[in-house]
Amino acid sequence: ISNGNTVVTDNDTTNELQSLQLAQDTLLSLTGKPGTVNLGHLLDNTDKQEISFNSNDTTLSISNGNTVFVKSLMDNTDNQTISFENGQLGISNGNTVDISSKKIAFRASKKAGSTPIFVDDSTTLIFNNERLDFSSNYNHETGIFTVPEDGSGIYYFQITYNFVSDIRLRIIKNGSILENILFNKSHTGMLSYPFVLELQENDTIQIRFVVVSGSFASTGEGYFTGHKLF
Repeated sequence: ISNGNTVVTDNDTTNELQSLQLAQDTLLSLTGKPGTVNLGHLLDNTDKQEISFNSNDTTLSISNGNTVFVKSLMDNTDNQTISFENGQLGISNGNTVDISSKKIAFRASKKAGSTPIFVDDSTTLIFNNERLDFSSNYNHETGIFTVPEDGSGIYYFQITYNFVSDIRLRIIKNGSILENILFNKSHTGMLSYPFVLELQENDTIQIRFVVVSGSFASTGEGYFTGHKLF
C-alpha cells in the first residue's frame, strides 16, 4: 500500500477447501490435516430406550431412566356420551349447544272430506294440520313449503282420492310445473310419492290438483313431509 507496508498473499484458491471424513465408524479427520479424533466413547447407545407401563401400580417407566406415577391421570374423564334431545346436543360432564335452528324438517296432514274440485280448477293441496316444522317454513294455510337455505332434501306425500274426472296431480316449484305425478280417469285409491330435490333458498314447493274434464275430483286423508339431507 502506498506510504505503507507490503504483505505476502496466498494465491492458491484450493488449499483451504477441506472435508470431514469418518473412518471405521469412530475416527473423525479433516483432509489436509494430520491426526484423527476417536468418537468411540460417544457410541454408548444411551438413546436406545424403551417405555413401559405397569398397570398394577400405575407407573410409567423408561429404561435407564426414571419412573412416574400416573394414577391421578386415570380418572376416566374422557369416558363421555353424546346425547340429543329437543334440539339440544350435549356431552356428559360437559356442555350442551342448541342446534334446533339447524334442523330443517316439516310434516303436515289433512283430514278427509275436502271440498270437491271441479273442471278447470287448479287447487293446491293444503295439509293444514302441522305435526312438526322445525324451521317454520311450511305454511299450513297455503300448503306451500319455502326452502330456508340451499341444499338437497327428500320429500314425500300420501293422499287418498276419488276421481270421476280427467285429472292431473303435479309437483309445483316456484309456481311452475316441475313434474306430473298422476294422469287418471274415474278412479279411487291412494297415492304415495317420494322425491328428492336440490333446491335453493326461497324456492317453493307445493302439490296441486288440476281437473281437466269430467264432473269432479275429491281428496281424502293424507300428509306431506320433507327434510333436508345436506
